[in-house]
Amino acid sequence: MIENLPLYIALLFGCTTIATLLLLVWTIKNATSEKTRKSANYIAIVSIVWLVIQAVLSWNRVYNTNTEAFPPRIILFGVLPVISTIIVVFSTSKGRQFIDNLPLKNLTYLHVVRIPVELVLF
Repeated sequence: MIENLPLYIALLFGCTTIATLLLLVWTIKNATSEKTRKSANYIAIVSIVWLVIQAVLSWNRVYNTNTEAFPPRIILFGVLPVISTIIVVFSTSKGRQFIDNLPLKNLTYLHVVRIPVELVLF
């Protein structure tokens, strides 16, 4: 954690993360396909495990140590797995079908979480 960071910033980011996870599960549970709706719990568990892994890595200062490493650890452990998952989801027919079954209205609500993040970063 960043030294001298006000507690409310960490709390707001934590609340935003939980809200994002809940909105994601809610969006999946409102999908048009029953098969997509059934995957909500699995995706929630995978997301929680991913968030715990990221929290442990951050808590152990994996991202703060050896900033000269190539590739940077944030890319290796944070960004690359997410980008790889996105590529797989959008390049497979099952992944595209999953995305197509998500309601646009709920996806829009999901993206509202960007507002508190941007306000805190400002």
